Amino acid sequence: MALFVVLLCLFHLLFAQDPSNCIYPDANGGSGTLNLSSLVGVKIEGGTSSYNTYQFSPCADEYHCQGKCMINQVSQSDGSCACLMPWDNGDAIPSYFISQKTWEFQYFSDNYFVRVWWICNQTAKPYSIRFTGGEADGMFGFYIDSHLAC
Repeated sequence: MALFVVLLCLFHLLFAQDPSNCIYPDANGGSGTLNLSSLVGVKIEGGTSSYNTYQFSPCADEYHCQGKCMINQVSQSDGSCACLMPWDNGDAIPSYFISQKTWEFQYFSDNYFVRVWWICNQTAKPYSIRFTGGEADGMFGFYIDSHLAC
C-alpha cells in the first residue's frame, strides 16, 4: 500500500499541471503538450440544443451555477442551471491520440461523466465548437476544434 501511495504522489508530481498556466502534458507519456494558457479566463458557450445550452471554462471555475463551476448545463425553457463539473484544480491530465490529432480530458463527479475533446484544426482560431451535449444518461461531451490542439 505504501508503494502505491509513493507511486501516486510521483505520478502527480510528474504529470500534474499548474492550473494557473493551463499547460498540460500527455497522460500517455508522449512528448507533446496542450497549451491552453491563452484561454485562461475564457468562457465558452455553445452547443445549443432545443433543450439546453452548455458552458465550459477551461482551466478554471468561471461560471457560477450552484456554486463555482467549470461545466454547466442551462435549460432553454426556464434558464435553470445544473453544474455538471466543478473545477478539478488541474488534476485531469489529457490523453493525446496522435492518429486523430486529438486531446481528451475525462472528468468524473458523483453524478456525471464529461469528456472534453480538443481537436487539431489549424483554421479554428482560437476555437470553434463542433458539438456539446448529452451523449448518454449522465454522460456529456464537448468537442472543440482549435489550432491550440495542433
